[in-house]
Amino acid sequence: MSPDAMEDEVSPEAQSSREVPVESGSPQEDEHQAAPDVPAVPAPDGAADAGAEEGGDDQVASFLKASAMPSRMREEAEVPKDVQIESFPRSAGVPSRMRDVPALLEGESDNMLGPVEGNSGPSQRARRSDAQGARSGLPAALYKVLQLYSHQVERRPRLLMLIFTILILALVAPLFRLPVIEFDFSTFIRADGDSMSRREAYLLALAERKGPNARRRLMEADAVQTSPWAAQIINIDGNQIEVLPPTENATDGGFRRLFAQLIYTKSMSILYDSTDGSIFGKQALQEVGSFEVGMRNLAGWKQLCSNSASSLTQFCDPGESLMAYAWATQEVPGTADSAFTRFVMNLDANGQEPIPVPAFLAYVEQGGHPVLDFRRYLPSSYVPPPRDGTGLEAQGKVPTVLRSRFWFAFDVTGTSQGEITGKVEQAKIDWQKFVATELYPYLLLNSDGINKKVYPRYAGDFLTSLELLDTLQSDLLFALGSVAFVLLCLWFQLQAVWLSFVSLFIILLSLPIAYVLTPAEKLTVTSFLALFLIVGIGSDTVFVYADIWEQEAHLPMEERIPTVLMSAGVNCLATSLTTSASFLANLASVLQPLREFGFFMGLCVLWCFVLITLYLPPLLVIQSRRKQKKVETEVVVVGVLPAYPAPEGPPPPRKKRKRCARLTRSYIEALARRVAFCPGVVLAVSFLMLGLFVLGIVLDIEVATGVPQVFPDNHNQVQYPILEAQFTAVPQVDVKASLQSREEKVCKGDAEWGSFSPTYDCDLFWCDADSTTSTTDDCWYSEISSSSGAGVSSLTSCASVSFNARVASPSRPETAPTETALQSMAAALGSDRYLYSNNSVAISELKTLVVESWSTGTVVTSRFFRLGSVATTLSAHVNGTQACSVQVVCSWNVPACTFTGYTALGSFAPSSRRLKATSRQLQMVSSPTVPTNKQIDITVVWGIRAPKTIPLLGPNAERWSYDPHFQMSNPWAQRAVMAMCEDEPPAELLIFRRRCFIQDLRSRLRIDSRRFPSRNFYNEVTYYSLTSLPMQEQLWIVSDSVAAVSLSFQVDFSYEAGAENILSFKEKWDTFVDGLNAKASSTGNMAWHTAQAWVQAEAEVAIINSTILTIVVAALGGFGCMLIFTLDPLLALLVLLLVIGVVTSLAFFMVVIMAWTVGPIEVISLVAFVGYSVTYSLHVAHIYGEANAEDDAEVEASQVIVESPDDPVPPPMKPPPTMDAEELTEGEKRKIRARKAMMRIGLSILSSTLSTVGASAFLLLSTMQIFTKLGFVVLVVSLLSCIASLVVLPAVLILCGPNNRSWHERCCGHRAKPSTPENPELGNAYEGGRGNVP
Repeated sequence: MSPDAMEDEVSPEAQSSREVPVESGSPQEDEHQAAPDVPAVPAPDGAADAGAEEGGDDQVASFLKASAMPSRMREEAEVPKDVQIESFPRSAGVPSRMRDVPALLEGESDNMLGPVEGNSGPSQRARRSDAQGARSGLPAALYKVLQLYSHQVERRPRLLMLIFTILILALVAPLFRLPVIEFDFSTFIRADGDSMSRREAYLLALAERKGPNARRRLMEADAVQTSPWAAQIINIDGNQIEVLPPTENATDGGFRRLFAQLIYTKSMSILYDSTDGSIFGKQALQEVGSFEVGMRNLAGWKQLCSNSASSLTQFCDPGESLMAYAWATQEVPGTADSAFTRFVMNLDANGQEPIPVPAFLAYVEQGGHPVLDFRRYLPSSYVPPPRDGTGLEAQGKVPTVLRSRFWFAFDVTGTSQGEITGKVEQAKIDWQKFVATELYPYLLLNSDGINKKVYPRYAGDFLTSLELLDTLQSDLLFALGSVAFVLLCLWFQLQAVWLSFVSLFIILLSLPIAYVLTPAEKLTVTSFLALFLIVGIGSDTVFVYADIWEQEAHLPMEERIPTVLMSAGVNCLATSLTTSASFLANLASVLQPLREFGFFMGLCVLWCFVLITLYLPPLLVIQSRRKQKKVETEVVVVGVLPAYPAPEGPPPPRKKRKRCARLTRSYIEALARRVAFCPGVVLAVSFLMLGLFVLGIVLDIEVATGVPQVFPDNHNQVQYPILEAQFTAVPQVDVKASLQSREEKVCKGDAEWGSFSPTYDCDLFWCDADSTTSTTDDCWYSEISSSSGAGVSSLTSCASVSFNARVASPSRPETAPTETALQSMAAALGSDRYLYSNNSVAISELKTLVVESWSTGTVVTSRFFRLGSVATTLSAHVNGTQACSVQVVCSWNVPACTFTGYTALGSFAPSSRRLKATSRQLQMVSSPTVPTNKQIDITVVWGIRAPKTIPLLGPNAERWSYDPHFQMSNPWAQRAVMAMCEDEPPAELLIFRRRCFIQDLRSRLRIDSRRFPSRNFYNEVTYYSLTSLPMQEQLWIVSDSVAAVSLSFQVDFSYEAGAENILSFKEKWDTFVDGLNAKASSTGNMAWHTAQAWVQAEAEVAIINSTILTIVVAALGGFGCMLIFTLDPLLALLVLLLVIGVVTSLAFFMVVIMAWTVGPIEVISLVAFVGYSVTYSLHVAHIYGEANAEDDAEVEASQVIVESPDDPVPPPMKPPPTMDAEELTEGEKRKIRARKAMMRIGLSILSSTLSTVGASAFLLLSTMQIFTKLGFVVLVVSLLSCIASLVVLPAVLILCGPNNRSWHERCCGHRAKPSTPENPELGNAYEGGRGNVP
């Protein structure tokens, strides 16, 4: 058998043959040669003589070859012929376990190498087992169990793995559930406290709000058939379905619909962000219009919209979009309407020419329909043009953002609940298919571009989750690169492709197990970080097991398995428990997402260790047997020193992996020597850098506000929430109120309406500007018409003349000046025939007048009023027999119109015409100091209860409920709500605007001569809410009663003022609301207020406080775990201080170098890597605590350093000088122990660092910022931890590390007497340190 054919692993038969080597010609030779499966191979002729003549020079190589020693040890043990045999064991670098057996050099092989015939007493294997049991520190019974388990691992590895799999499946299968991903990133700031629970309760209640106009009632599906036909919401299998009631006016397909219709809706929103300074720019409107036309022309869009309920198709085509008015089709009016109609606006958003901006803005402002509300389309800070003839697009800041919303009404009408549910599910499938195949690709294609003025940002049902899933899938492709790199590292370490894949699968298997054991309702995006973290943590555990398995290759299999389980298992258990404790420390956080993530990761780490410990040893045994099949089946059994000559020629080449491993160990050895040479310098530099890091953190730290940013700055998921924050939440238009006319008439400015009765429904008045009219005239009258219907040329034929006056004015005229003006107009019109007039002043506002300059295209708008009618009596005239009439149109302080056939009447504008329009909102702060888009919106709520407790993990059983004590029908409750709006609030509350339905209700009741408070509150508020948006938005109706109400306040305080200032301002509101509650009756004294700013401020403070607390808890937990496994407080304290240094360095990297603000993601990184950074240092400290400097002063043979890995190990010409343990100083002992720790675990640390850094490098290419940040953090913390464990920690241990004595022995000042081995023949051969590692 050639030497290079031997492998590191040998069969059990070869191991047993190695146990009983005998000399050639001994009495036992024949018996051993006759043993089964171990055939005897006679020595060649003359071999014995040659061995005798050579004096034993070649006997070492022959012995190693014949005794089936692993090739690694055999190659290291080959010596030149001139080396004395007495120096062979030490000079060849044979491990101490073999060379310290005295009988090996003294020829007492019969007693040491196993029981031979005629000998009684324990065998070497039994004595070695007893010695190892004593060294392990385990009780004899427990060590016996470990041996029995190891025996089963050796004999039945596959059966054991099958049993483990069945047990795990039995545990996990009953708890299995499909993962649900949370796409709402605002959950990152869910901090425990009243602000968060109240805000969450309000938003959930708002989502299920039942307004009075809808008269909705929540009921079960089986109640539909018996319920009265009102607009209702039914709940079928968790799906909210609206009932469209049968009405006489409702039709379906041109026929009257006399049956109810069930509607299931899906919606989407688009926000257009203009880069041109105004969303009303010509090119911006052109791009928005073209974008929506292309979207509505999608095949799937047309199909879904055409299948919608016939009365609701307008909400998908053209949708709730301002483009329906900006790009309305201008149609020629019919013959019957041509006399007074200029054109008809078809609100289809398909017009070829745009409606002028002031014109369609005026239409929306005066529309009078729930859809026609600026808050649906424009930011809350938008104030429409003043309609004063100036042509401005807005008062104050010009809007740059526009919102459009579309929703599809699926008809799911059915005769049974099963049929309805089936249609709902089919509607979901159709919607998701359309979004995935058509809508989402269209949005991606048109979201970016060059030279664009508008960039659309989008969100909607399934659309937001699809975008997040698409991004996650793209980023997880980079995870494949990380996994591939880890597989490569595992293959390099394990030397088996199949074993690498299985090991990675075992590591990843911990994720689903931990998920089903975590009580969280949904998975947040941070949970996907576990994929990358557990790969690094698990691979580190695999590397430690594999490395120690390789180091113990010289042991028989029955000893190798328990040794690896004790050494690697205890070491990895210590690091796993410490890492898990640091993750579980997140349970002390006030942020619920951090608690759930910490618990999930803690379970992942523990299960990863359990799975690797259960499955990897059997897999390594199987791999060892696979290697044994490559070795020749015949093993030569010869004497101790057979006379075979050593093989000639160059030594066999080593495997590449072994050369790399030996080269790496040489670098570790060199590093250990340099650290041992100047540990003080290493420690001083470390302290200096740490001080600079702390200073930089203190100077640059900044706390993040709001929802953490998961995507890049320009991503849709980032821009959409930012833009949406500028808008007010407006409820969806109710089905009953959704029927809006799609054709609107634009009347001529001089349309003859007689008494102006609403015979014709004009939505705008339009006229052409007259640039030639003298500025001194501001009123004109039309041609004179007689009672006979014929026109007359002058007033000579008229006995009387009456006229109706209209005026375009920036403000509403006052009554007294108007009456004077009308009388003056009558006198001017009657001229010298004027006798007297009867004036009927009735000022009422008409729709807006649009004045268009045809030559320049300039368009301005003005308010338009009817002043009243005047009947003038003229003096007698010979021809004056008829009653005549004219139309008078005035333009007071606005551009004048030109009308065909009109004659100038004169100037009659009263002095009050210059009065400015009064504000329509009650303003407590006359001149705000904060931009309206940054002001805080506060909502005061009655009748809704927030949960009193927040669970540690998982969802709350009660999210919100109605307060049964609140009774809005009680007059005292109405007075309590009115007090919030009626009384003058304190100036410190900084109220800028308030929106109170109760004020609107009281005003309407007083106009109708009704009392407030009302005893019939529900019926009256239901009646008035038909034309009152505040009532529709601020009331909750349940079972024909008002269950809850809310009031809205906008305050002149910025949400960017900082957490401390915001919380101080919140305390003022607490005092105000509590004071009103104290005065109210029991039916209305449970009011509370909520604002998103309160939530963010509390979360911001909680992030800092909980981070410090969590880090402290994680550090203490880690210290406790380290203390348990090292059994030395000083060693655990040193590791803890080192971990704090690593975390501080990581914080410096994040805060100073990367300039990140500290938010939930950064907190996760800091806290999570408290345990991650302790892993490497704990490995080194654990080995240091177990190493014994008195056992050996030199390094084992497997750690000998050579100049080139391709050269054989040259043994020293002379044995190294021995040094008594008593001659070593404490400092020298610490150096030896630190060096041993570095040599034993250093390769595993470097392998784990390389795999982690390589895997994290792929994260830097991710789109999601949370993964990018994690990649940077993992990369940095891995490098810092590696440097700390292999450079800083050894220096600290050399300077002030503990000695071999236990801590209580050092404290008491004496040393306990060492225990004597049970077998005195073994002497110090098996005496080690305080632990179980040789």
